[in-house]
Amino acid sequence: MFGKKKIEYIYEPTGTSITDFGDDRLRLEYGRSSNDLSEVHEQATWIAKTLNAIRQAHGSKGNFRILADLKKLYNLSLDDRARVLYKAIIEQPFVDKVAVVGDAFSFTKILTLSVLLPQKDKKFKFFFSIPEARKWLKW
Repeated sequence: MFGKKKIEYIYEPTGTSITDFGDDRLRLEYGRSSNDLSEVHEQATWIAKTLNAIRQAHGSKGNFRILADLKKLYNLSLDDRARVLYKAIIEQPFVDKVAVVGDAFSFTKILTLSVLLPQKDKKFKFFFSIPEARKWLKW
């Protein structure tokens, strides 16, 4: 991918980052667990705003395939508000697919979010390894 510039956006409070590879691939990597639910909400809001900014930087063209890496999280709290925020992110028309990678603990927390999403879209899936997620995303 000669000519494409990789850009990284960082949410300082938790070290969470979004890497834009300059095409339709984005990697969302959570830096650490949030201290409380307000930090979870703030982080989700930052993710939504950053994805919109990246979309604008791409000239509002194409859809994104997102790899969300939860492996650094030792604790994951999602209340109803957080689930609504993340559901809205996933349902954005410019989000093509989201592959979430984590452990069994993360899976139990994410499961409630996946139930809220329309199953016909098949745009959200959980994986236990990055290679599996990349294969599904066609990276």
